Amino acid sequence: AISLGGAVGELSWSSVVGTNTGLLLEDHENLVSEHDTVIGFSVTGSSVVSATVLLSRKVTSAKAVKAKLTELKDKLVKLNARLDCSFGFMFACCGRGKGLYRGRKNVESKEFVSLFPDTPLVGFFGNGEIGFDSVLDPPKIQQEKVEEDFLHEYTTIFSVVARK
Repeated sequence: AISLGGAVGELSWSSVVGTNTGLLLEDHENLVSEHDTVIGFSVTGSSVVSATVLLSRKVTSAKAVKAKLTELKDKLVKLNARLDCSFGFMFACCGRGKGLYRGRKNVESKEFVSLFPDTPLVGFFGNGEIGFDSVLDPPKIQQEKVEEDFLHEYTTIFSVVARK
């Protein structure tokens, strides 16, 4: 299993002098500024299980969030993940907060905690999200991937990594 997660944001405290993150996203001026940093990771290995779910801009209710996160949990269970030995990442668009959920705070993270009570969750809001929905059919290795497959706007990426 492979998962991919990350975000673009004003994270200049973590930027490294001489990095060319701007070159990676030069066609996305609407997403990045000169102070933005790209943070991302990919997880794979023989002793780990990982899966990622993407909450698209169409996911706008707690019920829909729970449905997508249930798909993530079902995928991990199917992969024999040890959820008692796992951790989660959440990369959310800065536009997906209490404004999206009619003043309710932490809707997405609360749904995650309700479904994954033993899984620590870390993350942040950014200006663009990196990842893909691995609970759907896995991407074909031979298929040429384009940036639209991985770089998103107004979404949240949840990624869970666990031991087998």
